[in-house]
Amino acid sequence: MLYSWRTEHCPECNVMYNWHIEKLYRLIKIKTGLGPPLVQCSSCGAHFKTDLQEWYQFSIGQKIRYGILSFILSLIVGFPLALASLEIYGRAVQINDRFFPDSSLLFFITILCALPMMILQMVRIELSITRSESNNSSPMSISFWNWQINLQFYAALLCFITLVIFIVLALFI
Repeated sequence: MLYSWRTEHCPECNVMYNWHIEKLYRLIKIKTGLGPPLVQCSSCGAHFKTDLQEWYQFSIGQKIRYGILSFILSLIVGFPLALASLEIYGRAVQINDRFFPDSSLLFFITILCALPMMILQMVRIELSITRSESNNSSPMSISFWNWQINLQFYAALLCFITLVIFIVLALFI
């Protein structure tokens, strides 16, 4: 199997609150594990534990792994965005010709498109530190649409949409 994924549900009402890819090629664990260890279901109000940890609980190795995974996820999101934006640019500048940029331009645009995802990953660290330092002991209310818990879903959705745009532009317009 190329990858394995998992959904997570509230133990009380069975509402799904997370979808993520766990491993690639059955070996490479790609879940970062950053998040609140205790959460509250936004549907039924039940409190339950997750397998997530706050930033201060991460070891040095886990923090390095988080940085590497964040960089890779950012590139995975940035590449289709770069392809789509360069295809749109190529269509605007050269109406009927194909626009194939050189690799250095594609690399630069990919890095530029990857920056927002890297910034989101850093914001997740800051939010984790803030949660840990606050005196508020109430658990975080979560739902499927919570980007702090379900960031992989949003990244996958964004990649899918931009690749569809790129394919439509490249093949049919």
